[in-house]
Amino acid sequence: MNRQNNDVRNGEIDFWKFIFSLLIILCHISSFYWIPAKLSFKGASIGVEFFFLVSGYLMAKSSVKYKDNGAIGTDTIMFIRKKISNIFPYYIFAFILSFVAERSIMKIDLSVFMKDLGYSIWDLFFLRMSGLRGNNIDMVVGGSWYLSAMFISMLILFPLIRKNKDLFFNVIAPIIVIFTFGYFSQTRGDIKAALEFDGAIPLGLLRAVAVISLGCICFKICERMKSRNYNLMGKVFLALIECICFFAVFIHSYYLVRSQIDFVNIILLAIAITIVFSQKSIISALFLKPIFAWLGSLSLALYLNHVCWSRVLNYLNMGYAPSYLFVLYLLLTFTSSFACIYTINFLKEAIKIHYIRKEWEHVRILDNLLRWKER
Repeated sequence: MNRQNNDVRNGEIDFWKFIFSLLIILCHISSFYWIPAKLSFKGASIGVEFFFLVSGYLMAKSSVKYKDNGAIGTDTIMFIRKKISNIFPYYIFAFILSFVAERSIMKIDLSVFMKDLGYSIWDLFFLRMSGLRGNNIDMVVGGSWYLSAMFISMLILFPLIRKNKDLFFNVIAPIIVIFTFGYFSQTRGDIKAALEFDGAIPLGLLRAVAVISLGCICFKICERMKSRNYNLMGKVFLALIECICFFAVFIHSYYLVRSQIDFVNIILLAIAITIVFSQKSIISALFLKPIFAWLGSLSLALYLNHVCWSRVLNYLNMGYAPSYLFVLYLLLTFTSSFACIYTINFLKEAIKIHYIRKEWEHVRILDNLLRWKER
């Protein structure tokens, strides 16, 4: 594998990851009886499209770093393995928390517990969107269909980019986007599908392939933007377009259910994300602080840990005031998310220190052997 690594986090994207993760948190409780009406975002699941677009952009950015004479299959596996390894520790934390907490509340017996654990193997290895569902139990980590769809989509799209970048960015990706959006528009009237199937076609996976492909197109456009110089008025104009796009998506997601407006919102998100990644907007300099990178990391933990508590609170049906339950829900979500981040980071650091000590021990032993031979 021949690859150059020059990755730098984009603070503004990390900020928007955090905002859209909050939007998805509101989406996943909007159908429960205890959500305050004023906080019910009817179309908040559009946040998933934001994450698919960002994933597509970053995949395309990674793909062009590989040299054309590399082994495409090996490069694809290495890319997917790296993506999974970055997420998997946090996913395991959420998986254990969700599985144990929900089944403890339901007070199921050990035999059912072990059976559910066996059926959940497809969730554990991100294969839910392949069609493997075990006994049709709910996803252990709510919303993890997104991760399954993302990884499988990348397994399809990444080698296509590596095979012929020019053909993919200019022909294949636009064809995927146009015809997939047309299919959803005609058959469903929106692009909200997650776990549904149309015959043998997993609609959530099809949704992911289309939006991730659009994210790849965003990368290509962004590269052209980066090669240009913008004066002050140009940077202000880009900032204005970016803010209008994001604002329109938030307004739509609050007042409108998922519908034909989805396709407009996705284009607006694609425009905004392209501007953000170009860092040509005048407001890009506001997001250089380390706090924004931390918010980006927190967004993953929030996404993985929030559905567990909405299920638990809904199951308990405690009868408290909606505002009280909403605050409790947020408190549990953020507490478990902080615990997730700091537990995994602590373990990573402990493992790193262990290996450093082990290497130093090997050096010390080798040094002693060399001294012994010199005597």
